[in-house]
Amino acid sequence: LRWAINKANANPNESIIDFNIPGTGPITITLNTTLAPITKTVTIDGTTQPGYDFNDPGNPMIIITGNGLMTGLVFNSCQRVKVSGIHLKNFYAGLALNFCNYGEIINNVITGSSSVSLHLVSSHFNTIKGNYIHVNKTLANPGTICEEGIFIQSSNDNIIGGLNCREGNTIGYIRSEGIDNYSNVGQRNRYAGNCLFENDIAYSPRYEILLRGGNGGKLPPVITTAACDVAGTSQANNTIELFGSS
Repeated sequence: LRWAINKANANPNESIIDFNIPGTGPITITLNTTLAPITKTVTIDGTTQPGYDFNDPGNPMIIITGNGLMTGLVFNSCQRVKVSGIHLKNFYAGLALNFCNYGEIINNVITGSSSVSLHLVSSHFNTIKGNYIHVNKTLANPGTICEEGIFIQSSNDNIIGGLNCREGNTIGYIRSEGIDNYSNVGQRNRYAGNCLFENDIAYSPRYEILLRGGNGGKLPPVITTAACDVAGTSQANNTIELFGSS
């Protein structure tokens, strides 16, 4: 894996890292030192490892494990990166996108990260869906501390989850928020279909998802009556939609 990443960084064109490791899976790749940050367009495709079941995406055949002191996969200033079918385990931070756009992080498992499982910094138009964050498909309490689940800083127009089957991310037992849109700069991120439970367990009040400064920093409207007529207060130029069902 280290050799493949170094080759990808030296390649001016797009690279694909696939897997065909002999043996009965899951296959564990143990890192003793940090991998080089990835700086080029690359696809890391764990679904190519024999035994991967596309009907069971919560059970990757490739496990990459660390010593708890390093970040698993780091992408710096690159476009259209893709990671799928990988289990990142026992890192300080599982996966980081720094100044990366139009990437896809799909159907991975990230567990045992003590700081943050998935971190976006100034990264835009990325799709993050179908991942298990700090839990595996059993949804059992891992018994370890992870401070942040998906931590989004100064990043816009990302899609977190989805409306179709298995597109939502499953996030549980995070010490702080399951999803934290941290700063006022992070705008137009879309969250849909995610399953969040037992997060923010160390704080009160508890937030499964915390959107700080979303909507351009505007205050939310206050609805006092919602019947045939709608009454309340709102800042100028807000669009307010009401939905109901019987």
